[in-house]
Amino acid sequence: MAQSFSELWALVPKNKRTSKAKVVVALFVLGAIDAPTARATKDVTDLLTLHLKGRAPLNPSHSLTTAAPEVEPVLGQGDEKLWRITPTGVTWLASGAPPRSCSSMDTTPRRSAGRRSGSISRSDE
Repeated sequence: MAQSFSELWALVPKNKRTSKAKVVVALFVLGAIDAPTARATKDVTDLLTLHLKGRAPLNPSHSLTTAAPEVEPVLGQGDEKLWRITPTGVTWLASGAPPRSCSSMDTTPRRSAGRRSGSISRSDE
């Protein structure tokens, strides 16, 4: 059974939700897994805008271009550039692991904006 964008996106860890991850998930949801099913940049842009609104990549064309090896271009009719997810991209989605280039990102935990764990509460006074 095919998963929706929201279902797949929820499986991506928050610190791995890069533009690259967004276009990989979008292409998979659009069914662009081989040359005959490859999709145009506009299709990817429309899906990302629908689901992510202001969090969609500002330049989806650039995101697609730099998403190798998980995504690759395919030449369509009339020299139109279409995009498909590669077997590497499908494997990444199936395993739930971040794409290779995402693994080099800084994953240092950030301190929350709340109180420090050692602070004393003044509500007892």
